[in-house]
Amino acid sequence: MEVMGEDGISKALEEILPRIRWWPWRGVRKEIRVDVLEESEHGILVFFSVDNYVFQLPLAPIDNVPEKLADRVIKYRGKYWVEAEYTTKYLELMDSIDGVKAEDFAVIEGKVIEAEPVDLETTTNAVARYKLSSGLELVVKSYRILPELGIEPLMLTKLVRENFAFIPKLYRVYSYVLKGKKLYLSLVTQRAGRGEDGGAPFVERLKGYFSDLSKGVKRGIQYSLLLKHALKLGGIIADMHVKLNPGESTGFFGLEPITESDISAWHRRIERRIRVINERLDELIAKSKGHIRNAYEYWQSFFNGRARREAVERAIADLDLFVDTYKGRTHQDLHLKQMVYVQESGSFIITDFEGEPLRTDEERYMKEPLVRDLATMATSYYYLVFDVYKNIVGKPLYSIAHKIVKQKFPFIWEWASRHSLYTVLKYSYLTSPQKLGYDLFGYKDKPLTKFYFLYVPVWIVERALYEIEYELHYRPEWFVVPLSCLVHLPIPFYPRK
Repeated sequence: MEVMGEDGISKALEEILPRIRWWPWRGVRKEIRVDVLEESEHGILVFFSVDNYVFQLPLAPIDNVPEKLADRVIKYRGKYWVEAEYTTKYLELMDSIDGVKAEDFAVIEGKVIEAEPVDLETTTNAVARYKLSSGLELVVKSYRILPELGIEPLMLTKLVRENFAFIPKLYRVYSYVLKGKKLYLSLVTQRAGRGEDGGAPFVERLKGYFSDLSKGVKRGIQYSLLLKHALKLGGIIADMHVKLNPGESTGFFGLEPITESDISAWHRRIERRIRVINERLDELIAKSKGHIRNAYEYWQSFFNGRARREAVERAIADLDLFVDTYKGRTHQDLHLKQMVYVQESGSFIITDFEGEPLRTDEERYMKEPLVRDLATMATSYYYLVFDVYKNIVGKPLYSIAHKIVKQKFPFIWEWASRHSLYTVLKYSYLTSPQKLGYDLFGYKDKPLTKFYFLYVPVWIVERALYEIEYELHYRPEWFVVPLSCLVHLPIPFYPRK
């Protein structure tokens, strides 16, 4: 059943949503316009609009409120309701609503007997873990803000059909046609691993190394390395790119020639990020005091100093290397936290394909040089070793970053550099024209296998700028990590003659 303009639910939502993490205007009440309300015996599914966003909210009635959900209960029609994904009724609710389409990729055996939230504080989606009567464990990822393009479902379903092995097993995709447009609502996948992110094996090796170092036991850097895993990741990324880009196409998947217009767009993006970073630092300085204000002022001065300027100028100049080469479908936000490490197989599962959070839908849709995913892995290695070192020595981020940018602790750069290099070399070998039988890059007489140092550093700079901007919005003290990476690139620019 459809009900347009349901006032009761609008008022209930306007009251509760400012307290919930996925609400874009945290703490701010907004007028809600209900577009559609669908209901069945298992609950209701509400589609509503605020400003230019379209939301979906499945709700299930409950008698006993779990403690974890106590502050997000909605009172409506004399009942208590919670987000249905966090109950055992979600799959039944979605399957019982006529307008919801379920596309199955595997059979879900059994009924949901346990449901729990995976993350209520840091994600803008609803993510829940289910245990079924059959013993099967599933994860539901439900989009609150409905993406116009549905990039993640498109990429996952493509990779499933191409038999890509390094994603969670996909069981079901739910969608709904609203105002003539197909919108993806949620994904149902098998639970991958047991909660260890992709950095876990590297972290354990580094902890041992740093622990010995703190006790005065000095070892060579080789004792901290896990290069076989870096090689494995290079192979996984290569396989993903081949399956997302099977040939030339102007569609969502496939390769296209890079034009001068693309180069100009990437140039503008870099300049925009520098401007936004300075604006955000100005804001933080204005509302800070004492040593915190001094730290922001120091690092803003460093950000605008010669080292950063030279890195950015070189990146912008080297964008021209990509004219008439290929762009294609990339992961876009590939890093170790987007993966699960499966200890039994010693492999990695990529769990998220939404793209970079700060991008608009239009920017997420853009194709880019495939080597950009190698750049995001390089900065991920840098983050990881920096984070482990910080936790071991217990010093502030600013203190460690200052030591690194002054080249007083080259270990972090060297560790990130070695792992980045092994990932790039394995990737470039597996994607070479000789191995594939066709050209994935268009680099012609300067192939990636031999000239990776021409192509990857450009995008490490671009990605580091993105991460600086991201951190300044969400974790301001962390922005010094990508900043130090920016001035000491894990894969440096080739020296100019």
